[in-house]
Order: sequence, then C-alpha cells, then structure tokens
Amino acid sequence: MSRTIGIIGLPNVGKSTIFNTLTDGHAHSSNYPFCTIEPNIGIVPVPDERLVKLNHLIKPKEVTPAAIKFMDLAGLIKGSSHGEGLGNRFLASARECDALLHVVRCFEDKEITHVEKDLNPGRDIDIINIELCLSDLEMAEKRLEKVSKLAKTGDKDASCEVRVLEDVREALKRGEMIKTKELSLPLLTLKPIIYLANTGEKDLDRSKELIEKINAKVSPGNSVVIKVAGKLENELKRLSKEEGNEFREAWAGEKETPLHRLVQGCYEALNLITFYTIAREKLSAWPLNKGEEMLRAAGKVHSDMQDGFIKAEVINFKEFIETGSYNLAREKGYLKIVGRDYAVQDGDIVYVHFSKRV
Repeated sequence: MSRTIGIIGLPNVGKSTIFNTLTDGHAHSSNYPFCTIEPNIGIVPVPDERLVKLNHLIKPKEVTPAAIKFMDLAGLIKGSSHGEGLGNRFLASARECDALLHVVRCFEDKEITHVEKDLNPGRDIDIINIELCLSDLEMAEKRLEKVSKLAKTGDKDASCEVRVLEDVREALKRGEMIKTKELSLPLLTLKPIIYLANTGEKDLDRSKELIEKINAKVSPGNSVVIKVAGKLENELKRLSKEEGNEFREAWAGEKETPLHRLVQGCYEALNLITFYTIAREKLSAWPLNKGEEMLRAAGKVHSDMQDGFIKAEVINFKEFIETGSYNLAREKGYLKIVGRDYAVQDGDIVYVHFSKRV
C-alpha cells in the first residue's frame, strides 16, 4: 500500500497545479477559494537511479517503481479548525495522510487573488500552523478528559498518558508543532511536513527573498523546503524531456525538474528505504519503513511469502551491479542468507524462499 502525502495550504496558492504536474492529473484549478472540494488522489513513481541501472543490466520485461500517493486537499482559511470554509472535511482527510506537503505562495499574479490580500509567506505559514494546532488541541483535550477519568481509578498507563497530554495541550496552546513519539493520536502537528515554495516565472530575486522568509519559519532538521515554479513546470510537461530541460536551464540554471527532488524529499520525510525484487522477468522496487525486518518486507511483496517464510537471500545493489547476476554474486560470496529478523537495508535486492500453504 502506498504512503499518502496530503497537499495543504491556503486557497489559490497553486496546490492543484502542483498536484496536476506531479500526477498528470486534471484536478480543477480556478481563481476562487475552495474550487477543490473532494480530495483529488494520484499515484506518483519515486525517481530511482538504481532502478534505472538495474533495468539496463538485467533487461526485465516489466519494471515497477516504488510509488507515493498524493492527495490534493481543499484550502485552509482562518477558522478552518472551527468549521470555516471546508475546514472539517479538509482536516478529516488530512488526518488520514502520513505526511503533509505545505504549498506556500511565493508568486505575484494579479489574475489570481490572494485570500489574505497580499504576499507574505511567513504569515501564511502561521495561519496554517495555527489551524493545525487548534484542531489538534480539540482532539487532545477530548482524549485528556477520557484518560483523566481512568487515571483516577489508579490506572498507571492512563496516569502516564495524562502527563504527556497535559504537556501536549500546553505546547499546542503556544502554537508549537508536536514532536513527542509517546502518543497514538493522529495529530496533524505530529506529521512530517515538507514545505513547497511555489515561485513565479519572473523576478527570481523576489522569489529568493520570499523563500528566505519560509526558511526562517522552519525548524532546522525537522522539515524540508523545496522550490518549484509550479505553473512553469506544468507548462514544460507539454514539451519533450530534452526541450524542457533546456528551457529550465536557460531560465533558472537547473537541468532536471525540481519535482524529482520534491518526490524524493517526501519519500525521505516518510522515513522510507527501498528494496528490490527480481523474479519471473519482473523488476520491482518496494518502499519499506527504515529499520523494518525481513518478514515485513516479504509481506509487502505477497502475504504468502510472509505466512510461509523460510529464509531470504540478500545482496546489496552495489555488489549486484559489480557482479551482474545472482550466480556470480553467489560465487564471490556476496549473496547472504538471512532470517525473518534481518533489518532490511536501503538498496537490498531480496529473494524470498517460502512454502505456499494450502
């Protein structure tokens, strides 16, 4: 199952344009708030140079990359946490996501109105963060009321949770994002956030100034900021890859689309690694949580592999590229046998031995 990134932000910041560019979708995009009502969903392959090299080497009949699901959500406004606009529906959908992609407007366009009248990325980020905190505060207080009753009966686990929830409540009241790992509540402020600075095609100096304002709002090490000229990238998709790269390099000095960095940044924010399988002339890349064990990886490929797991043969990508085949890898001693508790490493190529149960 693909992990899901929810695209959030104020209305008219370019969320649907970014979604369409990422997914080749056709989400509605207009110059008025709330033109996105029901969430639009698209699956995006993860750029992977290792997969490209493996494909060239073994020439399989079928190649399947790892993928991320993107969900384009309705825009937030002040008061969304109390039901303003499409707030309640938006926040319910956002809670289903594994991480959030916060699109921040960094472009001037007289034809596209700004709900806050003027361009100010720092203020816009504050508006969204406050709404996330207020929504979480309501959830935390409801949970606190429930577990407080349990704590009064002498329940030790409930007493511990009360202490954590009280700290969380105070942090949310201060408008702070939550970093504790001790809660099982689906808090929006606990989710990884990737910030996308949606820049214009003109006035690059102005764009740099606005992006600096975003960086000033983001805690180092906790979030990622990626610059994308959404409208331009959407237009460049009509050209061939070579023509698009030439135009982009002439305009911004970049050859490759920043959308690749965006998808990779989302993948990393989800704390995912990639492992590979090669079987029956099919090459596949699979996302897996960093630190997860082989049994979980086997289940990703097929439930039968997890249920009837015997052992797995593993070789890392670099060693496989060096040898070119399982047979030569086995002769050189690169292929190792591992059990169900083996922690899968990024770049592992895995072959699972299992007994199919009737």
